[in-house]
Amino acid sequence: MQSKATIIGWSALASISLGALAAGVALAAVDPNAAPPGNVAAGRIAYEAKCASCHGANLQGGVGPAMVGRAFRDKWNTLGGTGPLYKIIHDTMPLGLPKLTEKEYADVSAFVAQNADIGVAQSSGPTYPKLESGPPIANTVKRAFEPTAPLKVDTVASTSPTDAELSNPSPSDWLMYNRNPQGDRYSPLKQITPANAGKLQVKCIYQFGEAGPFQNSPVIYKGVMYVNTRWKTFALKADTCEKVWEHTFIQQNVDNAIAAARGVALYDGKVLRGTADGHLIALDAATGKELWDATVHDAQAGYSISMAVSAYDGKVFVGEGGADKGIKGRVFAFDVDTGKPVWAFDLIPTGNQTGAETWTGGQDQGGASVWSTITIDPKRGEVITPTGNPGPDFNGRVRGGDNLFTDSIVANDIKTGKLKWWRQQVPHDTHDWDTAAAPTIYTIKGKDRIALAQKNGILYIYDGDDHKTLAEGHIALKITGQEVETVAGKALPVCPGAHGQYNGAAFDPAMGWLFVGSEFSCMSVEAEEQNYVLGQNYYAGRSGRPPAELATPTIGLIQAFDGVTGKTIWQYQTKTAINAAVTPTAGGVLFSADTGGNFLALDQKTGKELYKFFTGGAVSGGVSVYGVGGKELIAVTSGNSSRATRTGFGGWTLVVFGLQ
Repeated sequence: MQSKATIIGWSALASISLGALAAGVALAAVDPNAAPPGNVAAGRIAYEAKCASCHGANLQGGVGPAMVGRAFRDKWNTLGGTGPLYKIIHDTMPLGLPKLTEKEYADVSAFVAQNADIGVAQSSGPTYPKLESGPPIANTVKRAFEPTAPLKVDTVASTSPTDAELSNPSPSDWLMYNRNPQGDRYSPLKQITPANAGKLQVKCIYQFGEAGPFQNSPVIYKGVMYVNTRWKTFALKADTCEKVWEHTFIQQNVDNAIAAARGVALYDGKVLRGTADGHLIALDAATGKELWDATVHDAQAGYSISMAVSAYDGKVFVGEGGADKGIKGRVFAFDVDTGKPVWAFDLIPTGNQTGAETWTGGQDQGGASVWSTITIDPKRGEVITPTGNPGPDFNGRVRGGDNLFTDSIVANDIKTGKLKWWRQQVPHDTHDWDTAAAPTIYTIKGKDRIALAQKNGILYIYDGDDHKTLAEGHIALKITGQEVETVAGKALPVCPGAHGQYNGAAFDPAMGWLFVGSEFSCMSVEAEEQNYVLGQNYYAGRSGRPPAELATPTIGLIQAFDGVTGKTIWQYQTKTAINAAVTPTAGGVLFSADTGGNFLALDQKTGKELYKFFTGGAVSGGVSVYGVGGKELIAVTSGNSSRATRTGFGGWTLVVFGLQ
């Protein structure tokens, strides 16, 4: 989209996923009558030839979302009718495929609009006034919805994996999104080495039949793999990809574009996951039977769960997403056996809460989404949550101050939720520089450290005890605009842009090195004055191409850093972004992948490429390393097409690699 497009999702530079049509993401103001005239009959012919393979012969949905039904109709009528619908079809579809002719776009849009009963604009609901600077607001805003416990709870006999197994997993298992509670992503397996990595081959493939946001890191326990899609959860044999069971959660009225699939938690005989419509569910890990269903929040108010939940100490930990729709985030603990809420912590403080003084207004829609997953420190009994940008995103005038606890890592007592400490990476963020990826806890030379790879292009290394900054490294090629405020009507050059860092740092304890994958490109941003509508697009800003002197194609970087000093040791570049996680191994091979669809194996000591394989779709999730029957295997999830991935493409596919 061009520089005048209003921000959608994490950035207007993003390609919009197949889910965007069902989501009805808010665009810049468009005349409802601006859609060019089209021929409905010709539109059906063009649709059947070029759209039906994804969206179904009768617009009912397939690998792409449905384009009929009440939710689709009401959303697009609310957003302005045929004009905005035509614009998003014209600007974003078909995703990753050759564009249609101008006449075909007009005809297809007319066909969709007629069948979906999309017509004139309707009221979008109440708006919130612009806020001026002033004293911190009182803690008088009551949440419209509080978490509720399940109505029915079933039990399972198994209690595995336990806390002890999670803290010290078997070399053959990958038990959490980042393998263990501390999130170091290090595999002690060493069958695959720089000498034989070139002989890797595909062992099995599983296709899920969906498309859209897919940033999964498969969880593996005793030869069984667990993966989730938008509304489904799967157990597969980890060496053959044969399906063991499949569970489908019946979604409520919610937009599919926000329904990310980042992964599950496995704990106490249960598979645990969140859903985009605000539910936290527990399944029997052996059978897929639903054990309980707790409601976390109201999805109709803009809240969602897109993260991979974490579990430990008898609890499940989950944070809210939706800063781009005006939410004020919280992080919760639920009882793993009963699904009852245990504690909640406000990531946007008000009244007498710590951090409320860092706002001069704006907390009602303060942001602080939790996008990826949560790190747990068993040694100190802490839950450490990474938080996203404040809202509105690019307009800081309405929310003066540092805006805690946005763009931060926040540590809470694992049993009570009491705030223990925090570190904010970007005070008063106006560049969409979320702290999106979970921090990594590691020990080096007898000292505990915390590494955090941030979207502002900096790798932070903190002391594990007093949390002071000990060192910094650069994960971007250049950094500009760090301290500059955005204003309306003036584009601000920013490097890096508002992409990347879905995943954080990994640590090899034998080498003492950190490894980080990142995306680098520049952009320009500016503030925008508008009224804000809770539950709708709330980004309040524009982005586009940077000035010529900063213009650079998007590239990916995988880098090795000294775990003490943060000094760069080597760097490997790719032609497309590295949004996927990096996984070091005891065998000396580092695994990752790029958004161009390439699975990569690198020599950990030098960064030399050892193996590359095209998976057929963009990779933006984790890379899980595990063992079955004495064989070391690597699982990669391919086919991400999220709003924040311009090169996203492909259907959702699991690819497992191993030696011959």
